[in-house]
Amino acid sequence: MPLYFLRHGETQWNRVGRMQGQKNSDLTELGQQQAQHQASILAHLGVDQKTPAFCSPLGRTRQTAQYALADWGTDITFDPLLMEIGVGSWEGMLREDVIAQHPEIFTADLSVFDRFCASPDGEGYDGIYNRMDQFLSNCPETAVVVSHGIAISILRGICLGLSRSEIASLDHPQGKVIEIHDGSERIHA
Repeated sequence: MPLYFLRHGETQWNRVGRMQGQKNSDLTELGQQQAQHQASILAHLGVDQKTPAFCSPLGRTRQTAQYALADWGTDITFDPLLMEIGVGSWEGMLREDVIAQHPEIFTADLSVFDRFCASPDGEGYDGIYNRMDQFLSNCPETAVVVSHGIAISILRGICLGLSRSEIASLDHPQGKVIEIHDGSERIHA
């Protein structure tokens, strides 16, 4: 049975290049439109409010769920396991300031994924991987999951049996629905 992953829509901090981690920023107008588009994708796929829905408790995912899962009403489980990777003292900082402080981490050969996992006082890869694995071990076979870029990449990687480097190469699309079914992935735009 399929799992449907929705990344939150664009936020004010996404727009200006500020590191969010587990801090929050409201959706932009574009982010709201992206979430509404996700609702139409789910409807086109025939996914309805009978499908169990899970959401990170952070504000940007809650806002996304308000638009993308409006038909679900209060039947959404807010699960702290689905929060984004914690990036410690980087949270709230502009990327350019983090780059200035840690040029060794922001080299051309590291992906965005690996950079987030490399925060010196953050949660790191093992921490978020274990959280996502714990979530999936209790997740129904069919569900809609609203979460964050790094978190969803790891969820996808676990479901597809990907290595860390393969997980790091996944994109983090907003305004789309990622469907995992029978060991394969399809991105609906």
